[in-house]
Amino acid sequence: AVPDKSEEHRIVELRELVTGRVVHTLDGPPSKIDEVVFSPDGRRLAGIEKEYAKPVSGFKVWDVETGRLLAAGPETRDFEEFSPNGTWMLLYDRESFAVRESTSGREVCIFPGRGPNAVAWSVNRGWLMVSNFPEAESVKVYDLATCRTLRTFTAHTGYINTLAISPDERWLASASSDGSTRIWDVATGREMASLVFLREPNSWLVTTPDGLFDGSPDSWAKILWRFGGNTFDVAPAEAFFNEFYYPGLLAEILAGKNPKAPRDIAQVDRRQ
Repeated sequence: AVPDKSEEHRIVELRELVTGRVVHTLDGPPSKIDEVVFSPDGRRLAGIEKEYAKPVSGFKVWDVETGRLLAAGPETRDFEEFSPNGTWMLLYDRESFAVRESTSGREVCIFPGRGPNAVAWSVNRGWLMVSNFPEAESVKVYDLATCRTLRTFTAHTGYINTLAISPDERWLASASSDGSTRIWDVATGREMASLVFLREPNSWLVTTPDGLFDGSPDSWAKILWRFGGNTFDVAPAEAFFNEFYYPGLLAEILAGKNPKAPRDIAQVDRRQ
């Protein structure tokens, strides 16, 4: 899709990539469209109206195959992304973010907070997962049917910069500036595992909240278990190796086997 930038002759055209042939002229002249985005399935094209040095003023959505205009209307928020199935559009500004239906343009929900740092969608459930300031260390799960917050995932100590959901929508991965990637059960909000990649090549560690761990042998010497949030109440990983070392830990978690520690590591008598 090519927006022509000349002011009085601005148009939006859909062209074949190989031949350059114009398939559809979608907007104009003149057109105010300054930005265009395809939906992931390639079936829809969104255009954002934004005149030079002025804020966003509107949006339009077209059917790519027919060139038909599906939706249009006023809008002051910037475009963030389509949902993976192309059903919804996410838009944002400094004070809020909103979800619109792509085929009708109807505003589905508005949520408070700045534009998202990271976004993931559970399309089958109709959920939107967002991390944004001022609570960028957590993930909020929103139900698009009710526009309510369902739950909040909290564990990171640094801002979250990436979210990814598994193809079956069972697991959510959140990567943070604290150096960890955490795996969450989407349905329950339960933290399942924390992954850390160390500086040395092929050096990694996986832990669970109840103390199970797996990793490369060189990683064991670089970690300490901390108890009660006390920096000085620590013990080396080797102290718990026999009970809590669990080879293949992450694979079993993602296979849904839910491995359990024989006892909570926080309850271990460290005087032994």
